[in-house]
Parts: sequence; C-alpha cells; structure tokens
Amino acid sequence: MILSTFARRHFERLVHVCQVTLDGLVVLGCCLCAYWMRREFGGDSTQLRVYTQLFFWIVLLCLGVFGICGLYRTEKSLLNIDEYRAVLKSTIIAFLLTHTLIFFMRETERQAEGPVVGLLLWTRDFLGQLPVFWQEASLPNPDAYSRAVLLASFVFIYVGVTAERFFTFRAIQAAHRRGIGNTSVLIFGTGDVAVHLREKLLLSPTLGIYFRGFLRDGSVDSGATSSRASDEEVIGNLNDLDRCVRELKVSTVFVAIPESGEERVVEVTEAVTATGAQVKIVPSLIHLLAQPVTITNLESVPLIAPRMVSERLSTRLAKRALDLAVSVTVMVVTSPLFAILPVLIRRESKGRAFFTQIRIGKDGRPFPMLKFRTMYGVADEESPRSGADPRVTRVGRWLRRTSLDELPQLFNVIRGEMSIVGPRPEMPFVVEKYGPLARERLRVKPGITGLWQISYARLDPIHENLDFDLYYVENQSVLLDVVIVFLTCFSVLKGTGAR
Repeated sequence: MILSTFARRHFERLVHVCQVTLDGLVVLGCCLCAYWMRREFGGDSTQLRVYTQLFFWIVLLCLGVFGICGLYRTEKSLLNIDEYRAVLKSTIIAFLLTHTLIFFMRETERQAEGPVVGLLLWTRDFLGQLPVFWQEASLPNPDAYSRAVLLASFVFIYVGVTAERFFTFRAIQAAHRRGIGNTSVLIFGTGDVAVHLREKLLLSPTLGIYFRGFLRDGSVDSGATSSRASDEEVIGNLNDLDRCVRELKVSTVFVAIPESGEERVVEVTEAVTATGAQVKIVPSLIHLLAQPVTITNLESVPLIAPRMVSERLSTRLAKRALDLAVSVTVMVVTSPLFAILPVLIRRESKGRAFFTQIRIGKDGRPFPMLKFRTMYGVADEESPRSGADPRVTRVGRWLRRTSLDELPQLFNVIRGEMSIVGPRPEMPFVVEKYGPLARERLRVKPGITGLWQISYARLDPIHENLDFDLYYVENQSVLLDVVIVFLTCFSVLKGTGAR
C-alpha cells in the first residue's frame, strides 16, 4: 500500500529512473551480444575484459546522447513517433562519437599534438591514478578490438532500444489506464473544438491525461456551444473553477473557446492562473495553425504566415529508393503467397482474385489500386472490418486480420502510384468533399501503411482522423518512414492489421 502510494505520487521520477536504467542495461546487453556473436561465429578469441572499457564508453555516450535528443522528456509526441525517430538519430550520433573517440585515441597513442589530443592524454593520466574499481572508465585501446563488434553493437543497440521503448510505452500506458501517473485536466468550453479536444485526449491514453469534465462558458449562448457536450460531463462554469481545481486536484486547464473574444480568453486565463493550475489555450486559428507557420513580430505585433514546405530532391530520391527496396524484398519473400492466395480466394467464391478500385493519389490524380478480394462477388471492399459482416469470406477475414489483402499494392508502389508509407488513398466521392485542410493529404503519395493505420483510431473512417495524416505530411522523412514500417510489422504480427 505504501509503495503503491509512493509510485502514484512520484510516477514521473520513477519512470525517468527506470528508463535510464533500462536503456543502460539494454545498451550493455547489445554490446555483449555483439561480442558473443563475434566470438562464437567469427572465431575471435579476444577476452571480454579487452572490450570492457569500450563498452563502458558506449553506454556512457548512448545515455548522454539519448538525453540530449529528448528521450527522457516528459512530453510525448503523437503515438511516440518522435521518440522512435530520436532513438535512430541518437544511435547514429553515438556511433559517430565513438568513432571520433577512437580516432583521437589513435592520435594519442602516436603522441600527436593538438588541444583535443592533449585533453585525452590528461584524461588518461587522471583516470589511471584512480582506484582499481574506477579504472574501468579509462580510455580504450583503439587497436585491441574488432571493428565488426563495434558495428554490430550499434545495430543491436538500435533494434534493442527501439523494442525496449515500445514495451516501455505500453507499460506506461497500462499504468495510466489503472490511474497511475495520470494528470487531471479540465476543459473550459463546451463547443465543437472543446469536444474534439476531449476526444483526442481519450484516444491517446499514453498521454496520461485524466479528463475530469467541461466548464461551461456562461458569457456566450450555451445553445451554440454545447451541441456535442453531454450534460453529465459539464460540471460547472467559471464560478466553479477554483472549487473544481481544488477538489479534483486538477493540474491543467485547457481553454477551448475560440468563438469568444480576446478579452474573454484573457479573463479566463487569469482566473485559471489564480488557482495555481497550468493553462493551455486552444487558439481561434486552430485550422491555420494545424499547418506549418512562421511567427514574426512587427513593432511588437505578432504576425502569422503559412510556411511553404517543399519536398527536397534528396528526400524524394531516398524515399523512392526505400519504397523500391522494401517492395522488391517483400515481394520476393511473399512470392509463394502470390501463388497460393489467388487459388484459395477463387476456391471459396467465384470471381477474380484481385480487386481493383479507383483511388485518388498525389495532386488529385486517380489510379487503380489493387487488393486481394476479401468479399463474395464484387462487393464493396471498403466496408468496416467487422468479423460479423456476412459478405466477408473466411479467407477474406483472415486476409484482413493479417493485412495480407494489401500485398498487391506493392505493384502500385513499384509503378510509382503509391508509397510504402503515406496517407491512405480514398475514393473520388470522398475527396470531392474535402475542405482546404483535408486536401493537404494530397501533397504526398498515398501509402500502404501510415500513422493512422498504427493508431488507436484505425477503426474509424480515415477522413475523420486527419491529424495523423497532416502530421505525416508536415514531418515526412526517411527516418519517419522506417519507424512507421517497424511499428506496422509489429501490428501485423499482433494480428491487429491495418485498413
């Protein structure tokens, strides 16, 4: 009971301590695994003690770079995508720093001159005077170990730390679901924006946010702002703010009244600040600020301008190379399925094994998207993925659960109509209803998988979850694609699939 209470009160500190400890152990374990593989399969008879100093510095450098790259910050990104990307970036940086250290150590051994070499010489002499226990921290001998062990260590570190982070995030999520480490919040406002914010908070349990209720803004017509907020969730108004913050132990209040004037927003902000809670304001330009913008000042007057984001040629070439590499590799590995699945599909129901449907791609260009047929006849393949749908065949139900019905889209990727990662392509009648914000999805090639497919909202319609696609459009990179592909593979192995 005492330990449970302590964990609830100091959840974030305990998470940080455990995270650093786990990262250190995983990095060390990956280094030992690389050494063991070299010893068992590479015929290297070098003793482990020779690598001790090298592994010590690798662990030290990795933990330091992890911290600099933001892997120990409290705030989490959408689906923790930024954290996974930071693992890859920090692993590469730590690898380069290790090689830099080795280079200067070689210069040190040659007694070369220079400020960096002098500093390393002083460090080596200083560590050599420490007690025997601490001499493990002395600088490594650059010629005493295998380069293959060093390279394999960092490959294992990336895979190991990514997997460890994945399961750590799931453990934190489970703790939040049990009410451990959650932060109580209120939303001031009951309009569409406020309700949309509530839905996002409830959709992302990894944020650790416990929504306690709405506070109605009595300064505006209640009928115009409460059309979607249920009466049970409205627990008061501005006059009840201090009481609600105190009794519910609220730490953050979201002010979501973009329909109100500036004076009202300032008044509510001051009232929240007086209670000691943190205030976060949803701006009236919410749809504009969902896109990349630049904020400048003109004689202390802030100015907001949309920022033009253009995809660089190097990014396009790298993404195309990744698409072709992944597509060809997957097609070679799954080539037996391309021979077996059409037979199974046609055996259960008459008709073509492949299903073709016109979708809208980049810049609004239509193209025929391929899939394995999962329904009887030529039924609508875009129905909700419910196991109870009588139109879905037995083979089709299994194909949907494992996402194998998406395999033929690899041909679309090779033809350049789609990408491995990107917003899911939609049918023409849906795109015709797009507003200016939704049309941002058409700036990039559609993909077989994406953020939406690995999110908690994958069972909802695509066009109702633009946030995921807009995030990808504005943050696309090869590193992000690699992370999404990794998470998609895990989802497929779990059997959750993707629409």
